[in-house]
Amino acid sequence: MEIEGTNQKDITSLVGNENTPSWTFDGTHLLYSLDCFYTNSNMIEALYSQSPIPNTSDRVQILDYNTIDPPNLLVGDGLVSSSSKGKLLMLQSGLRTFDADGSNMNLILPYDENNDHEIRSPAWSPDESKIAVLSYKRNSDIAVVLFNPDGTDPDTLVSLTASGTDDWLAESNQISLCWSPDGSKIAFTRPDGQYVGSHIYIIGKDHTGLEQITSASGTTDFSLSWSH
Repeated sequence: MEIEGTNQKDITSLVGNENTPSWTFDGTHLLYSLDCFYTNSNMIEALYSQSPIPNTSDRVQILDYNTIDPPNLLVGDGLVSSSSKGKLLMLQSGLRTFDADGSNMNLILPYDENNDHEIRSPAWSPDESKIAVLSYKRNSDIAVVLFNPDGTDPDTLVSLTASGTDDWLAESNQISLCWSPDGSKIAFTRPDGQYVGSHIYIIGKDHTGLEQITSASGTTDFSLSWSH
């Protein structure tokens, strides 16, 4: 499909729902999740990579989520973060790192059913030295937390009150985080409305410079990315 006045085209053709697309760090490939039901009601959930062109011949399945141990304990938001050195990071039954071909998987933060806080929007720093996540407790607080690549040494950059108890706040793209290209700052969203409302903040990696960027009443800002 090409929309008049643009170069927008369909580039995927798999049966099912293709969602949470993201670029590899070098910008050469797209990563996205697929989910669909077969006629016997078995759920197919997988991670794919491909070039950003229609009818590509290099589409590959990187992971079958149902083979992860434990499978489907917590699907997570499906969004994959690619590092500058080719490592991938995603929430899938815990926070996991793995190589671009799905090998060498490490569970760095297991899913804790007794933990009230949910981890959202994990992202590699541009130099792969840190992982940033949003730690969110509905209608309570939201925090930006850094970890080493092996999940150790948690460092909370900022914690803010968060509001909202409705289901829309559970959607992953409405609780979003991204790094600045130079790795010095992090942009994130803070839920701040009972029924609607989420606004963008920035905090420095060194804990300084907290700043609210958007503030329009009754609006929801989400799905953050930071251009070069």
